[in-house]
Amino acid sequence: MKFRNWYMPWLLLTWSGSILAQEVDLTKLPGYVDLGMIRIPEHAAEVTDIDFGPALLRLAGLVQINDEDEELGKILSGLMSIRVKSFEIRPDETENIRSIMEEIDQKLTHDAWESLVRVKGETQLTNISIMFDKNKIVGFFLMSLEGGESATFANIVGVNIDLDSIRKIGMGLEDLDMDGIFERF
Repeated sequence: MKFRNWYMPWLLLTWSGSILAQEVDLTKLPGYVDLGMIRIPEHAAEVTDIDFGPALLRLAGLVQINDEDEELGKILSGLMSIRVKSFEIRPDETENIRSIMEEIDQKLTHDAWESLVRVKGETQLTNISIMFDKNKIVGFFLMSLEGGESATFANIVGVNIDLDSIRKIGMGLEDLDMDGIFERF
């Protein structure tokens, strides 16, 4: 009995340590978008900065307490990375952010990302794009600019991303008709 008391926690720690040690080079994955050029202004009072890598997502996917956690575990199991940068900006920063967004948009177009949503106005710019690999969604990218107020960039990288699941966890797809998006399959 004493052997069992220390053996199970040790086994669990060893096993989770091996999961965390298995790192993936995200930059080599087709759904990855480098957000390194996006600097959050020091003056920004409202900031969301999320960076969940493969190890953390795998570990989170293992934790299941109830049925809701099981659904979240399924969602996380197909993901390799979640990166979000959202921050408030001043009106004089709008053009700089817009030029960064145009540069990213050119790269997405060059890398064969497919656009789901494009909204362009005088003070607003929003793009939502996805990357396919063998008819599986391996990348989701959202960028949005509310001129003079806020900017948001989000990249989700995975092996098979379910857009309906992304909608459920609130990644900017709340109002999209998912059935219409998947008609091509």
